[in-house]
Amino acid sequence: MSHEIRFCQKNETERFQEFIETSWKAGHVLTHDRDLLDWQYFNTSEDRYNFIVAQNNETGQFDAILGYIPMSHFDPALADNEDVWLSMWKNDTEKSKNAQIGLQLLRFFDKNIKTKSLGILGVSPIAERIYRALKLQVGSMEHYVLFNPQIDRFDIAAQVNLTKIPAVPSIYNIKHINPDDPSLEALQSPRRPYKSAAFLRGRYTHHAYYHYDFHGVYEEDQLLAVWVSRKFQVDSAHCIRIVDMLGPMPKASLQDPLEQMLIESGAEYIDCLSAGMEPSVFQTMGFTLKEDPMVVPNYFDPFDQANHPLIY
Repeated sequence: MSHEIRFCQKNETERFQEFIETSWKAGHVLTHDRDLLDWQYFNTSEDRYNFIVAQNNETGQFDAILGYIPMSHFDPALADNEDVWLSMWKNDTEKSKNAQIGLQLLRFFDKNIKTKSLGILGVSPIAERIYRALKLQVGSMEHYVLFNPQIDRFDIAAQVNLTKIPAVPSIYNIKHINPDDPSLEALQSPRRPYKSAAFLRGRYTHHAYYHYDFHGVYEEDQLLAVWVSRKFQVDSAHCIRIVDMLGPMPKASLQDPLEQMLIESGAEYIDCLSAGMEPSVFQTMGFTLKEDPMVVPNYFDPFDQANHPLIY
């Protein structure tokens, strides 16, 4: 059984969605939401999708896919110094009858997509073994959390047994900022993957299903950084997750303004996942590195009150 490895074309949406329905997850949002599919994966400059597919030459159907999202997808100015995230990677071996098709997709990506760095978040056990065999850096995201000092009973987190340390006055303050505020344009990305204010707007202000908030981190009246967060609701409780940052990391405590944000919003906690930075960076800001037996969930749809490491 032979396959053609190539990019997914714009007239192959139905064929792609059929693969998602039958081989990835029945009822997945990409099987019925063409607007979301186009927003996240359609490459307007190449007039095709950012998916590599293995088309079965006998059946004409897709037997495997590999998705990717370049940072320039949300800000074309980043294309000259490109960082790319891999996304959906699936080889339906019952259809392809070839366990190597997934690797062939990865080789096609490596040959045809120029990138300065490559990231993958949420790696499956099978993919983890492959990435380790390819000598890619693999690890578990570190999870940092700061709890609301006025909450003693937690419905989202569990087994929280921390000594409350009073916050000291901070040289920083945090407040909501308009994503179109011109002051964002001066912010620089100090590490890969490189970002920009235009990237944050493109990635987070037009999402079809999720709402994101932009927070400015100020030192006196000077904007130091912008953080993007998402609220997760579980029944009557909620928490806040920082999902992205642009600008340098604060070098002094943010515990006081972060706790004030938690108190005002009523959130149980604010958390952040990170890799590649020393724990002291977040601990200086007031966060605690989550360690067992403390439970700070990562799965909210559906909600699972358990620790699930995110592998990169």
